[in-house]
Amino acid sequence: MLDLFLDPGFWAALFSVDSILTVVGMTDIYLVMAGSVIISVALMLIFAAPIAKFMRENPDFEILGLFVLLLIGFVLFLEGGHVAGMTVNGGEFPYIPQWITIFILLLMFSVDLYQNWLERKRDKAPVVLRRRKK
Repeated sequence: MLDLFLDPGFWAALFSVDSILTVVGMTDIYLVMAGSVIISVALMLIFAAPIAKFMRENPDFEILGLFVLLLIGFVLFLEGGHVAGMTVNGGEFPYIPQWITIFILLLMFSVDLYQNWLERKRDKAPVVLRRRKK
């Protein structure tokens, strides 16, 4: 049972089902609901194995994905509180502009890609050590 919760494919399927339910809740048109469910399930079946294989080979992207989910959840929480007019300690919830969120996401992805590139470069060309001349 614990292996199921540790499998990245399980979490990808869970978030995909969550996305399907979100789309179904956004419309009253039956054909749009049915079509979105059929298309999303087909895409999940097609891409589940390649994405799971990629995640097994590159575990650092799994951590990056978790940070992306954390960031998006935090931004949605703050935006929801701001739109609802909620207050905390006498002050209103802060509004985070969308460009800041996009900038943070791009920065996270670029740092991760740079680290992967640097790691591959180090693996190809190890440092040559030389002895001192006396």
